[in-house]
Amino acid sequence: PVSREVAERMMGEIGNGFKPEQVAEQTGQKPVLPGKTIKVAGADSAMIALRIPEPIRAEIKQKYPFVDSETLNNLHITLIYLGDSRTLDKIKVIRAASDFAQYQAPIKGVLQGLARFVNGQAVDPLVVTFDSPQMPRLYTGLANCLETYQIPYHKEHGFIPHMTLAYIPSD
Repeated sequence: PVSREVAERMMGEIGNGFKPEQVAEQTGQKPVLPGKTIKVAGADSAMIALRIPEPIRAEIKQKYPFVDSETLNNLHITLIYLGDSRTLDKIKVIRAASDFAQYQAPIKGVLQGLARFVNGQAVDPLVVTFDSPQMPRLYTGLANCLETYQIPYHKEHGFIPHMTLAYIPSD
């Protein structure tokens, strides 16, 4: 099992994402999904997300040259937003994400095009949508896993797989 010390250290590093090999190394468990990165938002908010591999980042850079390098380096698809990280049981989050990830196959899909999420704020996210028949099952499976582990997550919105490329003025 994951000790509280290991979980605290990993959650501190999670803003940059962590690879299941790190979980395995620090917990003595078998690595799951080698090479995949599980990402949780930094600061006080947390999410479980898929990091985008280099070939897809290169495709986005070519198609959408307005995307800055920092955004390209941090591209991800949020699977589930967890909310305030200070209220989460970090050990449970790491266990749930690791346990869930070990049973997942590589995801195949295509970039569909640009969309704008109107949110009532001063700026709106400009996103590229990602289409894959695996994504709804991935979301539902992860949500079920979090519920099994009794980890709360936000349910205000439906699941639209996307990557945020920029923020544009709302007017």
